Amino acid sequence: MIGLAGWPKDDVVGIPLHDPIYRISHFESYRGMEGIIYKDARLLIHTFMAPDETIKDLLPVELSPGGLNLIVALVAEYPMTSLGPYKEAALFVTAQFEDTVGMHCPYMYIDELYGDHSLGADLALVLGREGLGFPKTLAQIDLTIEGTRHIGSVRRKGAEIMRIEAEIDEAGDFPDMGTMINVRSFPRPDMNGYSYRDICCTDLEYKPSISRAGEGKVLFPASHAALRGVQVEEDLASFYTVTDFCIPRGETLAILEGGGK
Repeated sequence: MIGLAGWPKDDVVGIPLHDPIYRISHFESYRGMEGIIYKDARLLIHTFMAPDETIKDLLPVELSPGGLNLIVALVAEYPMTSLGPYKEAALFVTAQFEDTVGMHCPYMYIDELYGDHSLGADLALVLGREGLGFPKTLAQIDLTIEGTRHIGSVRRKGAEIMRIEAEIDEAGDFPDMGTMINVRSFPRPDMNGYSYRDICCTDLEYKPSISRAGEGKVLFPASHAALRGVQVEEDLASFYTVTDFCIPRGETLAILEGGGK
């Protein structure tokens, strides 16, 4: 029989209390970085410009456009992290809150790597949502590289919802995405309003070992997903990198009250 357990004084745990899915002890130090560590991460990135209405649709009401209608699409594999291995895909859009300018993540997806979600994907999903407001949900994610041809695909409920196609064949600087600004929302148990809402941020740190660039495109096929509404005004550049990176401890920029987006 499991006995009673108290909340530890020297660690931060999530529920269930007897077997928490994450602890502050998941934070590590590596190559001068401290936080959630990613080693030899493989990232396929496509940058593009979007019309004003797409930017407005992707930002919560608490954030304003960051001066550029720039969106970054990502498909990635993380073979070694503090949390375990998993795959990830996301959209990031330039945003601003008061004096803080960075990237907001309106959509993020998680998948297993090596055939088992419990190796790291489940932990990354929960910690990402609760800790830093990344809107993670499950999807089927595939990253394929054949010579200079790079393809990233995201599928949910049997349909492809995002696809990056790129020819990457030259040296290029990795586009550091830097500061992330998200809104965390925890609804009340009766689902009538919120128990807690805030705006939080963190500054990602990258140390790439391989960085290449080229041309490509991103597609948002007709599907059930809200991503189908994303409009591409102009494709910019595509990048592939192998990098160590870190998600350091974040900070709360503002505590919000009431409803909202």
